[in-house]
Formats: sequence, structure tokens, C-alpha cells
Amino acid sequence: QYAFLTGVRDKLSEIHKAIREVREVRGQLDTLVARAGDGEAAKPLVERAKKLGESTKAIEEKLYQTKNRSEQDPLNFPIRLNDKLAGVYQVASFGDNPPTASAIAVRAELTARIDAELAALAKLMAEELPAVNEAARTAALPFVAPSPAKE
Repeated sequence: QYAFLTGVRDKLSEIHKAIREVREVRGQLDTLVARAGDGEAAKPLVERAKKLGESTKAIEEKLYQTKNRSEQDPLNFPIRLNDKLAGVYQVASFGDNPPTASAIAVRAELTARIDAELAALAKLMAEELPAVNEAARTAALPFVAPSPAKE
């Protein structure tokens, strides 16, 4: 039970770190777009930055429900992967028993879907972010750089 719950907790932490990174990068991208202006020379940079922002937002919205603002909002907006995994954690933490076969299966399915989204995010950060930064360098604007991971 302890190993199962620790694994779920670690995956949730990984999701939340990725969401913080996405939000930080998107904020920097928005600032970069505002600084670039709307001139013809800035157009490639603005297009790339907006595309990267939209792509990261789509991944964030698969991992986390961004529209929740109150306790009643889960009734109006479907829960996302992090909330589903947190539900598995909650169910598996009751009592002093090993996790059920269904909890293990659901965790495996959710973890696979989460890992696919995190891999897509890592690919964007490894391939698209450098392209945005190269366009920013060409336009003599600051780079977009996520902060080092915080524990």
C-alpha cells in the first residue's frame, strides 16, 4: 500500500511541476509576444510563440481542469487526469490493505495517459521552445526560459 501510494503521489507531483512550468513559459511567451509588437519582422516570432502557447495549453488542459474556480465547478467541468489519479490515491489509502487489482489497473491506465502527455510536453519544450528562442534572438528580444525545477 505504501509503495503504491508513494508512486501515485510522485506522479501527481510530476504533473503539478509540469503545470507550473507550462504556466511560467506561457506567461513568458505572452510577454515576448507583447514586446515583439505586430510589425512584419516580428510575425514569425509571434506566430511561433502563439503556437507553442496554444500547444502547451492543450496539454495542460488534458492534465488539469483549468476552469475550476469553486467547489461546485467539478459538477460543470469534467475532471482531468490529475484529479482521476488523486481519486485512485484516495480510494487506495483507506484502511490497511494492499491496493485492489482494479486500483492497480486504473493507476496503470492513467499513468500511461499522463506519461504520454508529459512526453508530448517535453518534446515541445525540447523542439519548439528553442525555435521560439532563436526567433527571439533574431528579433533581439529576451529568451523564454523555464525556472529550474523546484521540489
